[in-house]
Amino acid sequence: MSKFVKTPENSNIDSPANSDWDMSNVEFTGSETTDNPVLTLSAADNVIEPQSPEIEANPLEDLEFWSNEYRQAELQFVKFRQSAETQPSTDPQAYYRKLLNYEDDQAYNWQRLTEATNEARSQGEAQDDYTLANLQRLSSIEPSETIEAASGVFFSERMSNLRRKIRASTNSDQATKDLDFANDTWQRVYEYITAAIDYDLMRDSYHQYQLTRRSRHNDMIKQLNGLNDLAEAYDSPRFTLRNFMTNDFYYRQGLDKGGWLNQRANYDRETVLAYFKTVYQDQIQGFERSAREIDLFPSRS
Repeated sequence: MSKFVKTPENSNIDSPANSDWDMSNVEFTGSETTDNPVLTLSAADNVIEPQSPEIEANPLEDLEFWSNEYRQAELQFVKFRQSAETQPSTDPQAYYRKLLNYEDDQAYNWQRLTEATNEARSQGEAQDDYTLANLQRLSSIEPSETIEAASGVFFSERMSNLRRKIRASTNSDQATKDLDFANDTWQRVYEYITAAIDYDLMRDSYHQYQLTRRSRHNDMIKQLNGLNDLAEAYDSPRFTLRNFMTNDFYYRQGLDKGGWLNQRANYDRETVLAYFKTVYQDQIQGFERSAREIDLFPSRS
């Protein structure tokens, strides 16, 4: 499997704070460019001929191109998954091999998108996350249907591989810390679930209930990102092809034209939740059956 690329850390965001995530929709208007031919006088025949300009990459065009490739791969995966469900293969491993192929292809798209993003920022474009989210617009399908969420089926294998690599490390002190972190994964998921069904807190203070649930959700996202970072450090397969955005930063609605950063944050949060619902399907279904008074996994958390 190809090496997956980590999501670059959020840049140019303000100090962390809990904020309101209700957005107003504003139509996005793209910029227009015009190309003017460059003319030069030919020394050979003294006539004016167009000069052949060097083709230079446009980082914003590259960014939008690879963003579209990313979205299209997700749409293609949905079609494949629907076909696999309606016309199952006689080979029980066929689906998993195909999922790995989709994951590798999407990892390549993400790598190129990351490179285009870094190049755009180095040239002074897309300097803030509001602009970047507007340009990327990653969400094209339901988070539960994404390649990233589906890759939860490989969690046990990848966790076993990571633990094996950690235990083989010569730095025993660091290995102990890293192994403890990896082993805390279910605890982070459990803490989110219990926060989501904390009926007493919800009745006593709905505001505090929302803050606590949001914090636990962010902790769960950071856990998955941390697992990916550990996998990179130990040369082990990543758990997901990219890292995910939390929403524990100061949010300015007026800067989010069209609400794309809000949408991206919610898309990433729901994708991570869908991933862990795949990983811990039996445990979470047990909680869902007992949580009948509220929506255990609301779309805005």
